[in-house]
Amino acid sequence: MQARESLDMNRREYLAAVAASVGLPGCATVVGSNSESPTSDGPLTVRAPSVTPGGTGTLTIAARGTTTLRVSQDSDVDTRLLEYDSAAFSPEPDATYQSIPPTWVWSSETDVSGEIPVNVPDTLSPGSYEYAIRSGRGETAEEVTQQFTLVVES
Repeated sequence: MQARESLDMNRREYLAAVAASVGLPGCATVVGSNSESPTSDGPLTVRAPSVTPGGTGTLTIAARGTTTLRVSQDSDVDTRLLEYDSAAFSPEPDATYQSIPPTWVWSSETDVSGEIPVNVPDTLSPGSYEYAIRSGRGETAEEVTQQFTLVVES
């Protein structure tokens, strides 16, 4: 029994050391800018534009080894700034779950790049609008989240 407890302790210590030495992906925040700087160089990268009321822009996404992509928005966002129906991905998803926002699905882990048009109504007040993109990875249902902010400038 003592050998088993020692093995379990060594396994926990090993896993803790691995977790401490490996950066955890996702959870970085970016504020959109005119230069559309990326949020990360990890498995999920997002470039968010800054726009003005009545203006347009493009949200760009790059995901490595993904099987699903889904955008979520802060509950305070009262308008659809992202034109999900006009989203374009390469390669194209194998399926799209038609929810709002939709979920794009690939049948196997795939490196994906995509663009989602941003269209800001004239009547929208300037401010910051919080979103996140979730990338599902494989049958393990591992999920990477990348937060970003669309800035509507005056």
